[in-house]
Amino acid sequence: MGFPLIEQSRHQLQFWGINSAIWTHGCGDGPVIGWKQNHSIAAEGTPEFSTSVSSWLPLPELCCGLLWIVSVVNSGGTLVDLIVRKMMKKLSGWILGVFFAGSVIAEPTQTLTTNINGYVGGEVNVSVEHSAIDASTGLTGIGFRIHYDSAALSNASLENVFENGFLSKGDMADDKDLDGDPATDRFFIIAWVNVTGGDWPGVDPQALVSVVGDLNYSTTLNFTETAVTSGYNFEAASIFLD
Repeated sequence: MGFPLIEQSRHQLQFWGINSAIWTHGCGDGPVIGWKQNHSIAAEGTPEFSTSVSSWLPLPELCCGLLWIVSVVNSGGTLVDLIVRKMMKKLSGWILGVFFAGSVIAEPTQTLTTNINGYVGGEVNVSVEHSAIDASTGLTGIGFRIHYDSAALSNASLENVFENGFLSKGDMADDKDLDGDPATDRFFIIAWVNVTGGDWPGVDPQALVSVVGDLNYSTTLNFTETAVTSGYNFEAASIFLD
């Protein structure tokens, strides 16, 4: 990064399980800290000056300032070594947070995705597929509703139902507006239960059912959950048919 080195102190300690040298020093924008496994580094202008620094990281101002002051005042006593070790233990968590910022560990989720065939003025076929994050087999089943506008999607029915664990299906009026969409007036409800104790659904992804009907004009299908495997979330985006 090209910081001008003004060496203040060097401390030997274990960092991420590596026997490393920790250096604190000042620079034009304030104190920074770095580490390297080659312990021969020295300040610029000394016989041992080296350019092989592995990494230098600017720290939060307060944390780095404390390290810098302690390093300047101390001449190598045991107390500052202990302080530096404790501060670097906290620092390692901060560094990991920076390195892995934006990396999110996905929660267990049962997800529905769709494949659409058809268009306005003809028959439409919407295939609904199931997949799971964190476990693709051994689930206890799933249940959900498919909300639709019966004027836009007439003669609608469920076809190609996945037979393994199939429990029931129905077509009901959406009197309570369970999807929060006043444009939909009916819903299909369908469920599967793993009654054998074996792998369900068996493969991932797995096509579960198809919604078939005459698409008279553009409309939206919404999904709501009725049951998922314990500890899992439910995820299914609304789809637009046109």
